Amino acid sequence: EKDPDERVRSAIDLVFRKLAELGSARQVCFWLCEQQITLPAVSGAGSAQQVVWKQPRYHSLLSLLKNPIYAGAYAYGRSKTAVGLDLDRKRSVHKKHLKREQWSVLILDHHEGYISWDAFNSNQKMIAHNANGMGELVRGSVKRGGALLAGILRCGHCGEKLLAQYPGPAVIRYQCVSYALDRETNCCVS
Repeated sequence: EKDPDERVRSAIDLVFRKLAELGSARQVCFWLCEQQITLPAVSGAGSAQQVVWKQPRYHSLLSLLKNPIYAGAYAYGRSKTAVGLDLDRKRSVHKKHLKREQWSVLILDHHEGYISWDAFNSNQKMIAHNANGMGELVRGSVKRGGALLAGILRCGHCGEKLLAQYPGPAVIRYQCVSYALDRETNCCVS
């Protein structure tokens, strides 16, 4: 069900409207930060759960946009965690996001959504297209521009990918993705 709190519903609606308007999850995140709009997040567990309002983070926003529950669908088995043994102790090794065909359960029109299933699918295509600007999700280096290491280099502080920026015709600057979203950490490599 949609949250009974009107403020929560309005904030989630705003995110989907801005995505349709701006065409990029990253731009939505920048816009929300620029406008100093906070988003709801659940804190605590069980009966101690409460909604707290936080400055948006890119990965949290992307998680919201990729979750089919906001399109009125119930999905189970969207990811799989591989578990391995390390010195006779159980240890989670890797979380893998599965393709839609591999999900255990997907029930469309399970409940009222914030967007339609068609809008959700369009958003997923747009997000995948924006992931590297080439129309499909490809990991690795960018195939255009003078920065040959873009998409490969990682920040030495937080491990996020470094983005290539071109401030001048003969200048290439690599900047941490987190720095653009969280200037408090001052996590920048150039």
